[in-house]
Amino acid sequence: MAEYKYVAINPNGKKITGVQEGNSRDAVATFLHQQNLVIVSIEEKIDYMETIFTGGTPKVSLKNKVIFAKQIATMLGAGLPIIQALEIIIQQTQDKALQKNMEAVLEDIQKNGVPLSDAMEEHTKMFNEVQISLIRAGEASGNLNDILTKVAEDLDKTKQLTSKIKSAMIYPVIIFIVIGIVMVVMMTTMIPAVEKLYEDFGMTADDLPFVTKTLVNISNFMTNPVGATIMIIVLASVILGFRYYRSTTGGRLTTDKLILKLPVFGNLITKIQITQFCRLVSMLMRSGISIIETLNIVSTSLDNVLFKNALLDSIEDISSGAPLAVPLSRYEVFPPLIVRMVAIGEETGKLDQILSDMAQFFEDEVNEISENLSKLMEPLILVIVGGIVALLAVGIYLPIYSIGQNMS
Repeated sequence: MAEYKYVAINPNGKKITGVQEGNSRDAVATFLHQQNLVIVSIEEKIDYMETIFTGGTPKVSLKNKVIFAKQIATMLGAGLPIIQALEIIIQQTQDKALQKNMEAVLEDIQKNGVPLSDAMEEHTKMFNEVQISLIRAGEASGNLNDILTKVAEDLDKTKQLTSKIKSAMIYPVIIFIVIGIVMVVMMTTMIPAVEKLYEDFGMTADDLPFVTKTLVNISNFMTNPVGATIMIIVLASVILGFRYYRSTTGGRLTTDKLILKLPVFGNLITKIQITQFCRLVSMLMRSGISIIETLNIVSTSLDNVLFKNALLDSIEDISSGAPLAVPLSRYEVFPPLIVRMVAIGEETGKLDQILSDMAQFFEDEVNEISENLSKLMEPLILVIVGGIVALLAVGIYLPIYSIGQNMS
């Protein structure tokens, strides 16, 4: 329930203020009238910090989206009206963000009589366009509970995949963080000590080998307040500049091309996009949505702009009567296997079933890659760690070798 701040006049004519929880302003007004209060104003109490960080709409976690979709599908399957199902979810959920979203949806349905899909599209960011379209198709066919079950399954698969990739990334991320910390500590403490040691031997900066001299210069720059400030400004500028560049049309296209060419990760991201394409197209077609509308909707759910553009460009060919396999064959992002299976599906009239099978096939491959991601990255980690250790070893011990030669 939301909290509402009210100003009212009690039976004694005294103005009072307070806060009351309720599903809506009307519910709070009814409660206040029952207390024999004359209402002056009722305003929803807003969490401004939440508004700043969420853009005004509280964000519901992926886990709670899955739970919500399963719960409401079960209740609708049991014969409960949509309004009663939403009221039960609002009352029992511990997630304040989900509660707030559903209160807005419920209020719109009760006041304006809009369907669930329109209310959710208007008031929440819980579901994407694919899921909203599925819910709308379920409402039109009278099969909303089955569609919501499919939405829950889709969200659950997304959650499992995201969880596996995050788990696989923990090890390499920790390794790189530790490497970064060790490098900073060595450059700010060890290298200055080494420089002082060689000064005691009577060696000047010009006498040091190139590698050692470079490390000493970097160390002096990092330990200097001005140098440290410049480094922070440069780093922040690079990050912000990259984010701005990626926000442009050309920058997004260029970076997405490079991402697909990355070792290990490029192959993983490609398979994830293909899995989503197959699964979502299959789900939408089975729900009775036309292939042109399906491609339009699915393009909004794919993250990589190369896949988006391929689907959007395919719509024009399909509108002219061409089968889907023809335009897909022109794009390298779709492997020949997918193109061939789409052609077979169109010839046999079983495109939705074949794409569902292909989604499972590529999902298994994604799971296998994500489970072995740490092992696949170990050679890269070893090369980076070995290179850093070799650089520091050469920089520190090469002057000792030079001193030994001079003494002999």
